[in-house]
Amino acid sequence: MNSSFYSKRVFWILIANGLNHGEILIYSLLIPWITLDFFPHTSFMMRLVWGYCVLAMGIVTTPLGSFFFSWIAQYKGPLSGMRWCLLGNTLLTSLFIMCPTYEALGILSPMIFFFLRFFKGIFSSGQTSISKIYVIEETVKDKEYKFSYLYQFSSMFGYVGTSVLSNILIEKLNLSWRWGFFPFLLQAGIGMTCFASQCKKQEFKKYEKFVFFPNKYTLQYLKRHCNLIAMVTFTTGLTHITWNLTFIIMNNLIPFATSISFSTILGSNQWLMGIDTVLILILGPLLERYKPEKILKIGSLVLGISLPGCFALLDVFSYPITLAIVRLWILVWGIVFSCPLYMCYKHFCPKKEVYLIVGAGNALGGSIIGKLTPLLTLWIYSKTNNFFSIGIYAGGIALLAWATLTFVKQQE
Repeated sequence: MNSSFYSKRVFWILIANGLNHGEILIYSLLIPWITLDFFPHTSFMMRLVWGYCVLAMGIVTTPLGSFFFSWIAQYKGPLSGMRWCLLGNTLLTSLFIMCPTYEALGILSPMIFFFLRFFKGIFSSGQTSISKIYVIEETVKDKEYKFSYLYQFSSMFGYVGTSVLSNILIEKLNLSWRWGFFPFLLQAGIGMTCFASQCKKQEFKKYEKFVFFPNKYTLQYLKRHCNLIAMVTFTTGLTHITWNLTFIIMNNLIPFATSISFSTILGSNQWLMGIDTVLILILGPLLERYKPEKILKIGSLVLGISLPGCFALLDVFSYPITLAIVRLWILVWGIVFSCPLYMCYKHFCPKKEVYLIVGAGNALGGSIIGKLTPLLTLWIYSKTNNFFSIGIYAGGIALLAWATLTFVKQQE
């Protein structure tokens, strides 16, 4: 495949990836305003609960989207799966923007709200599963690492841009939350123009042995690749944990358990996201000279050993400077670990089944470890009343990721 042709296509897919992650974040940031339209007669706390229930649906939507669209990508081509994910995301976002309020439709309004966000989660998960492998699948070997960390950069750029957008929308312009979702309709344009005008028709061909899943071969397939799926599950789960610990869990738990204020924590979030984005561009090229498999093993081992100590430090010294050091430590090693991750998936997984394996692992790691970690860490703290126990949990997942990386053999 022509290198410049492929690079242009990947550029648009990276843009779409940033928009996809940004849409998820802006929903999370605007929950208090969104739920006011659909649950106007409930308390503020109950509106938050209903809003976060949508995020909790990820336990179901992540495996559904990852498995289904990865299956399509494997048997009908990745661009076919990506096309439907992008168009589906755009359609559901459009309908969500136009969704009537409770005052207009009554009880039907929140039902439509949950319905649209549920299916949006399915298409979003499918897009994530396919794009992370496709961006490095056909590229020349010396550019694999570059596209791997650029994928991470596009995700963070989407988060940072969305965070700034929500600030302008609510604090500066005082506009309706619906305006915040309009930029994400660009995914339809990318889905149509990128694939219709640039992609070769044969890349959308139907594979002869396409079998709709689930079927009787599914369990055999899972059993045959259980070691690879376990590796993708725990490594994906570890990336979710480093993100959750830095940007979500500490936002909620630290102000509750220490004297550090909620405003101090939130005020540092945009700075940390900006630092994360810049560090990806700095550390990515620096790490390129080392073997990616070695980086993953070192990164997961360092996190596994250091996380319990980091959280034990918060038990003893609960000061803003201590919190800043711990968050930066997790942030840096999370970047080191995630930059070569998708390149390693390509090296470890057989090419003919890479989308299925990564889709299955992403479904398990994203839904079981990723979605449950915020809730699980709060439960752990409520039972133990210390941060050290949270560090033990996070460190345990990191060591499991290291173990699976150690015992999985690279494809020849």
